[in-house]
Amino acid sequence: MHVLTEAQYKLEAEPILRKIFINDYPFGQPFSPNIIARRVIYPCYNLEQPFLEALTEAATKQGDIGCYLSVFWQFESQFSDCYILLSELFEGFISPIPEKRIEIKLDMLIIPEYILYSAQGKWGLMISDEHHGLLGGSSEFIEVFYKFLPDFDNQAYNFLERMQDLKPDGSFKKLDWLSGMLAHVYGQEAAKKMLQEMESINRTEINFRPNH
Repeated sequence: MHVLTEAQYKLEAEPILRKIFINDYPFGQPFSPNIIARRVIYPCYNLEQPFLEALTEAATKQGDIGCYLSVFWQFESQFSDCYILLSELFEGFISPIPEKRIEIKLDMLIIPEYILYSAQGKWGLMISDEHHGLLGGSSEFIEVFYKFLPDFDNQAYNFLERMQDLKPDGSFKKLDWLSGMLAHVYGQEAAKKMLQEMESINRTEINFRPNH
């Protein structure tokens, strides 16, 4: 693994990133039209072994040997972007030896808002400060995750429950953005069904707004 300077990121990584995500907003509609299969992941903060195993296998099947990591916020004197071999992902995120982890080895502060993405522009994972992830790639890429994560299809519902929990404390009093994000990920009909199911469970109203 190695860090990228700002100039290297602009030249090498950003053009690839924009093939996957057209913007860096995890509460909106960031996926490029190139990314066909999409999922909401929750919780998604510190990447753990089952997810890393799924990601490594799925990415390898896409022909990748490495990926990029870009942190949303840049801190003075610290790097925000790096390249990581897939074989280094485990040590980079969950090694018991601190010196082998990305944050120590590369002097990068990985705050809860970052993007991990294919060096070929084939898949990407965007993680928000609310600990949800937007995962996208080909249908074959997404299919691998079912092998490692038994609750893969339920994770979007976990996220919806979390958003409902945040409403009373004022963090997300209005969830108007939610229908657009879900439609962007799952399609309008599936998103509407998901919201109706959650509304029935929680007896709360979330207005569905078609995604334009």
